[in-house]
Amino acid sequence: MSGPSETPSLTAMLPQQWLESERRILDRQGVLVILHPQPACVGHCIIVTKQVTTSLENFDRDTISAIGMILPEIKRALRLTTGYSNFGVFLRSGHDYGQENNQTHFEIIPTSELNPNFHIDWKSDKNLFTMKEKMLCPAKAKNLISMLRKCMMLHSQESQGNLLYETDRICCELFSSPSNTGHMCVSPKRLSPDLEDCEALDIAECLWIMPQLAKACIKSINAKDFLLILLDGPGCGQSSPHLVWHFIPSTSKNNLVMLNVKQDHSVKFNMKLIEAMREILAEGVSTRATGFYPTPQESAWSSIVVGKSVKHGSYGTNANSHRPVSLVKR
Repeated sequence: MSGPSETPSLTAMLPQQWLESERRILDRQGVLVILHPQPACVGHCIIVTKQVTTSLENFDRDTISAIGMILPEIKRALRLTTGYSNFGVFLRSGHDYGQENNQTHFEIIPTSELNPNFHIDWKSDKNLFTMKEKMLCPAKAKNLISMLRKCMMLHSQESQGNLLYETDRICCELFSSPSNTGHMCVSPKRLSPDLEDCEALDIAECLWIMPQLAKACIKSINAKDFLLILLDGPGCGQSSPHLVWHFIPSTSKNNLVMLNVKQDHSVKFNMKLIEAMREILAEGVSTRATGFYPTPQESAWSSIVVGKSVKHGSYGTNANSHRPVSLVKR
């Protein structure tokens, strides 16, 4: 692979190790996938744009969509090369959520149920007497949705249960037991248990709306930092067979969701892993045009029907939903 070709400003934003050409697994559509220099485990990867991007709200929406397009491929390559079947995808934007440097980036971290490589403390508001999670008040949800829709310049500010925004592919709802004000779930409408089961366009559209959500939260609830979480696999905390992006603004330091990622100093730089992932990703590029994949796509979820639609209201309290709230959880 060729050496770094980024602008000097981006070179100044990132640690030198991140720009080493031998660490690059993929360079496509303005996006770099890099093996992490201080990994939590074998296969811990960084996904970073070539454009200078200091926060979630400043992401170019086409570029963040490009990240969504490659995520299923990266997950598949990691599964085939590392043997892991559970993964966490994270973006930490801002000091409150522990952004490592001035360039906002995604991480994909393989993990297992018996030996987890990350831990999430959701810090949901709980009733001090019953210790049950507090549910989002309908009146509060209505007011918040009205403010957010106004800031997003949507045609109507009227709320429909917890539903904020939807297209033919995705829906965005306020989470019914939020960790913080503005905690939302963004998810494909097509039932997608696993990144490899999911259409890349669905994940791309989920990410495309994130910068707009961040800007709306900054204007409406004075949020400043953001955390994105996608859990892929029953062994990492995905408790139901449908992919959900959690969008969590920082509005109170006393109630932050805490993402703790371990660091394993015993993991050495592995050129063979990088070469194997490059080969698998190149194979995917060459076969995508014909619709043929030589290796079957797999899901960590067994006996799941993939391809059904998911009605909105799955995460909230929408009375018009035809699907039980209990099916989709964190």
